[in-house]
Amino acid sequence: RHDVIACDTRQAAQHAGEALKAAVLTGERRCVIDCRVDTFDSTSRRFAADDTARWIRRCANEVAFFFETCTLLYPQAASGAAPTAAGLPVEPLLKKWGQVMDGSEDHGLAPTDCFFVVSPSTFDELVALRRLYRAAMAARALIVVVNHGFEAPPPELEEASEVYRLQPLDIEEPSTGKVARVCVSRRFPASYEVYAARGKQYEAS
Repeated sequence: RHDVIACDTRQAAQHAGEALKAAVLTGERRCVIDCRVDTFDSTSRRFAADDTARWIRRCANEVAFFFETCTLLYPQAASGAAPTAAGLPVEPLLKKWGQVMDGSEDHGLAPTDCFFVVSPSTFDELVALRRLYRAAMAARALIVVVNHGFEAPPPELEEASEVYRLQPLDIEEPSTGKVARVCVSRRFPASYEVYAARGKQYEAS
């Protein structure tokens, strides 16, 4: 059990990176990170592609030793100039993986490749994600989906390991009707934990 949850985005990146590293060391190659902060969610009006890219760069640092290349694949919501990630290769998810493929392509992926897919939410991005999954699984490359925006997670995500979650929620207490603020947290390999808001801090409940 963890007595402390992240108090800022930098600490959340550290926790997410450490959880991802622990999962990679057990052989996981399909991972999900859910850090439900509006800045990192492409379905939110406050989505900031650059801030998200830099946050993922900090996560990727924890597993950089195991992979020769870590690429950030960003969504349609990050329109305009490509987000910057301080040395992390960045490209649109749909640029390559949105193209129709006949299954005979050699994608040239290797077990030392790692992909962070940022906040996919559209049908086209789902199709592209599935193409990437097939190619990556054949090569044993690492796929990390960060803050997906699908209403119903596709089977590929249901079968993946959610290595990190940080999700604040407002819950109504049935007996009083009062709204309580809680935060659901997970850091692989620990189980899910719930923290209740006490003033400006969260405490394990």
